Amino acid sequence: MSIQDKADQIRRLYLHPEHFGKLLNFTHEGENVNMSCGDEVHYYIQIENDVIKDISFTGSGCSLCIATASLLASALIGAPATKISSLSPADVLALTGVDSGSKRETCCLISYNALLNAVKSDRYGET
Repeated sequence: MSIQDKADQIRRLYLHPEHFGKLLNFTHEGENVNMSCGDEVHYYIQIENDVIKDISFTGSGCSLCIATASLLASALIGAPATKISSLSPADVLALTGVDSGSKRETCCLISYNALLNAVKSDRYGET
């Protein structure tokens, strides 16, 4: 995907994020906030039989923060639950096209850290 295509994708997902909203029947949830800029992401994940059945998020922030949350959710639905803990920061940056060491790296990794926090939790949603 070209740089322009990536930029268009980020813009589209910022304006119309996929998987946005609170999932009611979640089994895990996690959040992360960048205190310096105010970006925040909160994930709701439904895991059944060690498979990510559904995932959604809420939050606010810059275009990269919101688009990354959306891209990660799309990439994880249907995957083994262990995929979350096996993700690396480099995997997340590759989804967005942001270079490691870039000023915008932190914007992308807010969602990554929220996911890691979610798999550490057992906070259940409404049934």
